[in-house]
Amino acid sequence: MIRALCIASLAAGLAPPLATNNNRRIAARATLQAEEWDATDDAATLAKRREAFRTEIWRKRPLLVRKAVDAEALRAAGDVDDVAGLACEPDVASRLVDAALRVTTGPFDEDRLAALPEDEPWSLLINDADRCLPALSNLWPDVLHQIWGDNGGWRWRRDDVMASVASEGGGVGPHVDSSDVFLLQASGRRRWSVQLEYVDEAAQSDEAGVCRTLSHFKADAAWVLEPGDVLYVPPFIPHEGVALGGAEVCSTLSFGLRTYDSKQLAARWVEDELLGGTAALVAAPLTGDGATVGADDVAVVRDAVRTALLDALDDDAAFARFLGALVTEPRAPPVADDEDDDCWRDAVAEAAGGVRVDSFDAADAVCRGPGARLARVGATLLCAGGVCREVPADVATLLAGSDEIPVEDLAACPRGLLEELAEAGDLVFVAFES
Repeated sequence: MIRALCIASLAAGLAPPLATNNNRRIAARATLQAEEWDATDDAATLAKRREAFRTEIWRKRPLLVRKAVDAEALRAAGDVDDVAGLACEPDVASRLVDAALRVTTGPFDEDRLAALPEDEPWSLLINDADRCLPALSNLWPDVLHQIWGDNGGWRWRRDDVMASVASEGGGVGPHVDSSDVFLLQASGRRRWSVQLEYVDEAAQSDEAGVCRTLSHFKADAAWVLEPGDVLYVPPFIPHEGVALGGAEVCSTLSFGLRTYDSKQLAARWVEDELLGGTAALVAAPLTGDGATVGADDVAVVRDAVRTALLDALDDDAAFARFLGALVTEPRAPPVADDEDDDCWRDAVAEAAGGVRVDSFDAADAVCRGPGARLARVGATLLCAGGVCREVPADVATLLAGSDEIPVEDLAACPRGLLEELAEAGDLVFVAFES
């Protein structure tokens, strides 16, 4: 199903405070610094650095980690032909950015991609590449372990892996992201530049059909990333990546973490939780002459709103379900074509070394589905794909924390739950051929 495309022949928690005035911008530039590590340093040094990341770097300044991922393993996981071929698939979100930063959305015909010019900059972007290529999803622990030391790597905060394949000079211009990103160089080389200050997303251009970019960008630090290098960029730090020429095509993987701001959370919570139930009628106006809203009337309405909000927020169980459903919502809508959906599930089974089967009874293992999002909230709430279910604590822990589970470990798991999750695409039943 994944179409091969020979690109090699073509190109031989909470965001930091935003600066609101010049004085704050100057202060930010004076305090922000970029840092560089080497993942091959001794274990004691790396342990100290990972602790420093949590306390001194996270959400504060950029970090470059050299040799974070084995380059050869990386090339195998993110084969350029396979990655580029995803842009031809109708159920994959892809974009082509030209030298003028104009954007064309996919899917693309193979001939269109094969005819991309060798002497002009372009970038091919594929969202949710990890949903389609499980080997890319399996890189998450490798990337985050080098920085956090935690092999789980904030599983529930993961968003997607966006893949970029670019010719020399290709890029999307200087910009900011509202989320944390880890930029892993998969093949070739790319020059990354960062501006050491916080900039609001609103400062970016907003022209239809063109990449959102910053009109004012001053590079305070720059590096050339080689295969296996990772650059961490906090939210709202301006950065720009430009592909460099060479024997290998430039391919970059952007590992993103989901970020939620307080206003978005509040609006979503009100919509999902507060507006979904019945509410008491607000008391009739108490005073006034028919043309004036009196102070007592304002107080009555304000108190009614306050009571509704606080009563809803006091329901800890309801808020836990709301948050669990929110953070496990799929990034992309369900695949409309069952054949394509099965293709990605087959890819998961193949990556595990087996074949997909339809029945749990025929399976040897259960794997996390392509792009599936599962999380345990509290002890017994299992949330998957935006749906929360009360399950035994050991079941919630096992399903939320594992990418592959032997069937014998699931003997106590309700069969109906497993089949329901498999039907939704959150799990894949896999059999290993003898």
